[in-house]
Amino acid sequence: MASEKKVYLICSVRKAEEHEKKIADRYVRRLESLGYEVHYPPRDVDQNDPTGMRIIDAHVSAMKCCTEVIGVWNPKSEGSGADLTMARFAGKPFHLANKRRIEDWLKDHEGKSYTNAANEYDKDYRV
Repeated sequence: MASEKKVYLICSVRKAEEHEKKIADRYVRRLESLGYEVHYPPRDVDQNDPTGMRIIDAHVSAMKCCTEVIGVWNPKSEGSGADLTMARFAGKPFHLANKRRIEDWLKDHEGKSYTNAANEYDKDYRV
């Protein structure tokens, strides 16, 4: 029987820092131990794609099937902004796994940004 709890994890892949990878790996293991099915981009999508379109298609497909979206957010990640936009468009609940770190980053980075939008989107988190 497939899990009813399906999470799409937004995380940096190409620009991921080592500590982010560890946070994401731990988060995925914990969610899966709790019975969640997790779409984890570095593990679940082949990143060898000359244009990125196949990767985008795989993420769109996974986003459609998820019940919520969780972000291990990296302000430098281009793909995370695209994933956040998909989540918002699909009306998915969104939560930042590393919210305290992001709030610290935002103290020095005012104005429009995907990171600021992610932080605001997280305020509506209800699951």
